[in-house]
Amino acid sequence: MDKKVSNIIVHFRTFEMTLNTVRKIMQWTSGIEYEIILVDNHSEDGSIVRLEGELAVYIKRQLVRVLCISQNRGFPPSRIKCSD
Repeated sequence: MDKKVSNIIVHFRTFEMTLNTVRKIMQWTSGIEYEIILVDNHSEDGSIVRLEGELAVYIKRQLVRVLCISQNRGFPPSRIKCSD
């Protein structure tokens, strides 16, 4: 139980899919310490604001972290942002 797992989810205008993914991780993950890092790849459709609202309790409990990138550079740079 002392090992921590980071689940990195790169998000770009996929509100429903991202929300369902976060919920499934929480539903099926037990017995380990984990976090979910949600990286928004510069969505301009309001979906990240909606996700922050839906996940506010988990963000407050530090189970979910949200990182926003100022421009869409694709998947690999979004993952690299998590190591900053």
